[in-house]
Amino acid sequence: MNTFEEKVKTGSLGEEIAADVLTQLGFKNLKIMQGYFPDYDIESDGITFEVKFDEKSTQTGNIFFEHSYNKKPSGLRATKADYFIVVTDTKFRMFRTDELREFLNKHA
Repeated sequence: MNTFEEKVKTGSLGEEIAADVLTQLGFKNLKIMQGYFPDYDIESDGITFEVKFDEKSTQTGNIFFEHSYNKKPSGLRATKADYFIVVTDTKFRMFRTDELREFLNKHA
């Protein structure tokens, strides 16, 4: 089982990868939020991004979307980000947060 410190390192890696890809896509003035900041992880000129690194998706073939933790909203349900990014070992996927929530509510 991952320790909290390992999870923080993995999350930071996902954020760094996402920032690199966002830069390649033309987003400017990227700011990775430091410390505890539950609203979003990256900001670029007023556009916000939540980033999750899913290290198990390569083995399972599935992407995990967290929606609660300890009976409280978290992840996709809690973020205030405009976009939700999932980084895996081999892929980068970016969704509009509102559209992803709507899709999962209909199909999950």
